[in-house]
Amino acid sequence: MKNSITYLSVILFTVILLSSCDKHCIDIEKSDKYTNEVKSWKFDDNIGNRQLTDKNGISQTLIFTGSDSVSYDESVWDNCNQSYGSYSASVQFNTSMSFINFYIMLNAGSYIEKENDEWPPFYIDFLVTATDNPENHKNVKYDLINKKVFEGDGNVEYLDSLDVNGKTYKSVLKVTFNWIFSDNDVKTLYYAKRYGIVRFIEEKGNVFSVVPD
Repeated sequence: MKNSITYLSVILFTVILLSSCDKHCIDIEKSDKYTNEVKSWKFDDNIGNRQLTDKNGISQTLIFTGSDSVSYDESVWDNCNQSYGSYSASVQFNTSMSFINFYIMLNAGSYIEKENDEWPPFYIDFLVTATDNPENHKNVKYDLINKKVFEGDGNVEYLDSLDVNGKTYKSVLKVTFNWIFSDNDVKTLYYAKRYGIVRFIEEKGNVFSVVPD
């Protein structure tokens, strides 16, 4: 009887161990695919500054103020003795007239060992700050794989394409913020793969769009 109990205990422990491993094993091939998708949204630094105009011909400059990116080969380990790296990138823009700073961050791989709906490991984060009052800021985090907002006060819509001043941009995210802190604040912005911000709309209705090169 004692041997039977011991044998059953070993089987139960093995089942639990295997179930735990299956639950927390990182799918490397899928994760690589998702990481490449995140990287495809990185702004091309070579584009630099761009001119913006509104319907009344008022112009201002979207100023590229800097970017950064970092990768780690082994950031997390799962229960199956696998490791996976992480990738992050960021870009910042100021505007010459609207007193607005845009900070966009990409993330891939972080917290992948405990992936869940509350904290997906492949996302983009949009942060808008008033440069004349830095206490006024807001952000929205968007899951690039499942295409849904998981944190922040706003909505994100994926667009297959968007025409801006005669140029068509493929794969565009339309970000609409629910919280507005002034008439000059950004209500909506459009972010295109590789090209970054291509249009934004102020609360008072002014629409500033990128002028193609």
